[in-house]
Amino acid sequence: MATPREEFDGRYGPLWSGASSVSIGGVAWEIWDVMHRLGFGFEGLKIIDAPRVDAGRFAVRFFDGEERRIVCLEIDADFNLLEEHRVHIAEWLGDAYFETEWQVNCPMDF
Repeated sequence: MATPREEFDGRYGPLWSGASSVSIGGVAWEIWDVMHRLGFGFEGLKIIDAPRVDAGRFAVRFFDGEERRIVCLEIDADFNLLEEHRVHIAEWLGDAYFETEWQVNCPMDF
């Protein structure tokens, strides 16, 4: 049985393997602009990338420091949220997670 991280990586690829922008309707959008449009443009989020997903869908991936989770939002061309997937950062950090003094920052290099 796959771990949550293996399923997440299998679906979206390794972290930072996606694009730095999203082309929706022939317009190139910076990921931060997409996040604002979706209502996720607030402090504490660290943008990772825009992984490839099925045709007609678009995705943005980020770290939510408050929940300590890697998140991927899948949207359609009208910016409607279709799916949201979250995996705890401990899946990537392993034992280092328990050795970290958490504030709102993540020890991964964003």
